[in-house]
Amino acid sequence: ETSHAPLVPQEEPVPLEELVDLTKPATAEHLEALDEHVETDFAIADNLLECTAEDAPASDKNNSNQGGVPDIKILAAGRMKAFQMPAVFEKVIELSCKEQPRIVYIGTASFDRTDKYNLCTKAFRELECEIERLDVSEPDTVPSMDDMRHLVVDWADVLLCSGGNTLHALLRWKETGLDLL
Repeated sequence: ETSHAPLVPQEEPVPLEELVDLTKPATAEHLEALDEHVETDFAIADNLLECTAEDAPASDKNNSNQGGVPDIKILAAGRMKAFQMPAVFEKVIELSCKEQPRIVYIGTASFDRTDKYNLCTKAFRELECEIERLDVSEPDTVPSMDDMRHLVVDWADVLLCSGGNTLHALLRWKETGLDLL
């Protein structure tokens, strides 16, 4: 069972315990059984494009574009340095329609490592974007569903999803309910 933890405060330096663990392989319990999920269809929000303004929840109606389809606000990159590439970074800013979008960083695929957070959010921090971090890799760091919903659905303009072990991320998102948001 997943316990709930408060949202992680922003810390610039990499915590010492993460530095010590950088050479150790990932050991989350379900990683040993990832093979059984290789063929799993991880369709997330597969009905999003069929959503109309009338069908959308009130929060989505306020955030939807002219066509009634909720704005998609996720940026996922298989190569974390992609977040630093000017073309990618500038496109994210453009698509958010804001000069300083509110960013939620979801580093599940990189096991919520602070060094990866620092790398992926550097360009956005330099622009002085407001950034929140959502850590769900370990059961003791998962916020409540209400906190996650507020952060992901109501607050964020952009969701930055780190590169890394995508299967680990998809499994954790399903286990925590983050995939439903």
